[in-house]
Amino acid sequence: MDRDLLELENHLKQMLAEHQRLLELVRRKRQAMASASVGLVSDCCQRENECVQRIGRLEKSRQELVARITTHCDADAREPMTLGQIADRAGEPARGRLRVLHASLRELMGVVRSENRVAQAAADGLLQHVRGVIQSVRQAMSASGTYGRQGITPPVATAASSFTTTA
Repeated sequence: MDRDLLELENHLKQMLAEHQRLLELVRRKRQAMASASVGLVSDCCQRENECVQRIGRLEKSRQELVARITTHCDADAREPMTLGQIADRAGEPARGRLRVLHASLRELMGVVRSENRVAQAAADGLLQHVRGVIQSVRQAMSASGTYGRQGITPPVATAASSFTTTA
């Protein structure tokens, strides 16, 4: 059990490191978006994806480890123990280390989530701006400048014209 607890601590430390990298990438991506650096935004997104993949692998391994610890503690358990429950069963100093790592990871995940919301809001704002520009260009290209039934200018120019002949 002690070896499993040390392995769990190691997993939590690795997850903390990966989430810290993810936070740095999210912040760098926001800066790249602010400076309209398409290449840097793309690079950040690629690196974020790689980081999220590593976090996923660590999480899967952590879940397997927690299942093993749960089985060791209670062979009839219907669901895996929480990190808090595992920490409660561990002796000191492992209990304290697990609690600190767990709290740190939860806090860091909250910061990453918050920073991602800000980046998402910025991306949404940029998308709305681009749509507005496209709509303005479309309207300028339309001879009539009228709106269609859906409240936007039609995608095809609808020039209003007339032709009169006399004999």
